[in-house]
Amino acid sequence: MSVAGRLKRLVASALGRKTPPAVEASADAPRVAPPFPHYICMELTNACNLRCIQCIYQGGKGDHYRGQIGYMDVDLARRVLDQLQPTRCGVMLNGDGEALLHPKFQVIARHAVSLGLSSVYFNTNGTLLSREFTDEFVTYFKGAVSISLDGFKESHDRIRRGSSYDKVVANIDYLLARIGETGAPITLSAAYCNYDQPKGERLEFAKYWTQRLGSVSVCEVYDQDYRIISDQINKPQKPDRVRCGVPWETFIVRWQGPVVPCSNCFPLGDAGGIVLGDSRTQTLLDIWNGPVLADLRRRTEAWDLEGTICQPCERWNMYVTLDPREEEGMMVTRTGVFSTYKRKDPAPDAPGGH
Repeated sequence: MSVAGRLKRLVASALGRKTPPAVEASADAPRVAPPFPHYICMELTNACNLRCIQCIYQGGKGDHYRGQIGYMDVDLARRVLDQLQPTRCGVMLNGDGEALLHPKFQVIARHAVSLGLSSVYFNTNGTLLSREFTDEFVTYFKGAVSISLDGFKESHDRIRRGSSYDKVVANIDYLLARIGETGAPITLSAAYCNYDQPKGERLEFAKYWTQRLGSVSVCEVYDQDYRIISDQINKPQKPDRVRCGVPWETFIVRWQGPVVPCSNCFPLGDAGGIVLGDSRTQTLLDIWNGPVLADLRRRTEAWDLEGTICQPCERWNMYVTLDPREEEGMMVTRTGVFSTYKRKDPAPDAPGGH
């Protein structure tokens, strides 16, 4: 399951960066978009080598998926990234799919790092973190990497079809060792989808992997309309819908070049969704300040969502912030969508946990 769908809180957690405050439904003052996004997502590819049973894109729940599979042109990737440099906007090298399948991933990632952006981040399922990949990766990368592990071996291998827990853990072990040897400024974290794992496994998983990596982000699971279908961990005491903040924060450049507001558009391919513009013919700044996104902000502000992909979506829960708490020696920050577990006292000799 692509982590682009996790967007705001997962990115902020992995980067150790504070996110904009939650938007309250009672707020009357109209919001003003910043001059440029806080960060963007750049989909290098929507191809994936797994078929996870909970995935609404190309996995077990993806029968509705109509996207054409492909890979972003390297020149387009460079042009998009170069436009981020003046503002040092952050970038997430994901959309739908597994980013490391792009044959020029290291070329694109190296260019992103060279621009001195505020953050460079990506999620991976970890299957392609080979020794050859890692040996090159640690020589240049500065940023954060989230690795999807949906439980211990039995749960992981059942849910993440095509993956092997043992293989991914071996890849993580080698990456941690190389980070330790080289001092590469790479922050690692684990990502976990709250699906149907055995009772108690989530907490044990968080305890184990926070000790190894420092941070674990647990995300709820959605259906194709982005309604939460998992047993929601952090249910808001006041379940009233709050306004989504995505139109004021970010957008996603898809591998072909079109720009969409969020991952709700992924399963629709070219058949629907909201297309804000096209990075092949427009600048990102023009798209950010363009009429389509301005109208989406207006409709979001006015609760005029009927007939849009936004209407059934429950990702607004990520803007509902609950009080943090301590649990089993970990600090847990919570929203209606994410539970982020962090080690209270990072071990100084634990590479990748900084």
